[in-house]
Amino acid sequence: MKTASSNVDAVVKDRNDLCIRFHCGKCYRYMGAGEHFDDMLAATSIGSFLNKEVKPHYQFELMDSEKFDELETMNGIPDVLVFRFTGGKGCYF
Repeated sequence: MKTASSNVDAVVKDRNDLCIRFHCGKCYRYMGAGEHFDDMLAATSIGSFLNKEVKPHYQFELMDSEKFDELETMNGIPDVLVFRFTGGKGCYF
């Protein structure tokens, strides 16, 4: 999800991890920090929240920007329920 932050370009939750892309293009995965996704997006300053609540407490790794783009695309697609109606006369739903 794109942000209005001056430093953080986008934030994505991947299972229990928090993935961050900075405006410089570097992407990082913070292992186990996914629980902070909503709070981070609601924070007055995403960068300050990241520096205070995430960076000091979670291990991280540099991640491939293509993998981040893939996660961002997947997270932007809403879940869809698909079903096929096979009823005939007198079938209601």
